[in-house]
Amino acid sequence: MKKKTLICVTFLLVFVGMQVSCKERSEAEEIPFTEYSLIETGCNWINFKLDKVYLINSKQTLLEYIACDSGNIPIIDFDNYSLIFASAYVPGGIAEVDKTLSKIGNQYFLEANVLLDYTGIAGQQMFISILVNKLNTKNNIELNIITKR
Repeated sequence: MKKKTLICVTFLLVFVGMQVSCKERSEAEEIPFTEYSLIETGCNWINFKLDKVYLINSKQTLLEYIACDSGNIPIIDFDNYSLIFASAYVPGGIAEVDKTLSKIGNQYFLEANVLLDYTGIAGQQMFISILVNKLNTKNNIELNIITKR
């Protein structure tokens, strides 16, 4: 009898935990963004760590993470927008990247679903940079990279 009760209680706790987890995910607010790219600007990302998200809210901060051959820094309206930048290493070539930014409470989640292509590259560094409506520098952004073959 005790064993049966213990099994029922365990099952009930697992079921309730699953419901709470699913509820939290369904309450996530998707945040709109615009892709930002340094391609054809003569600029490169510098001084960054892999698997870390950077929230850039000023030109001065941008200059810490960007170097431009021409000296022409891309213009961003930092009064109205924030730049979110992250980099990660993926174990293959990149065929496609689907990015989402969501928010639950004060926590932001930057997720990249990466479709890998192993036909030519064993692994490579991936860059994510997006513009969003101005965020507070105290906002925490978690990076989640999901790779698929």
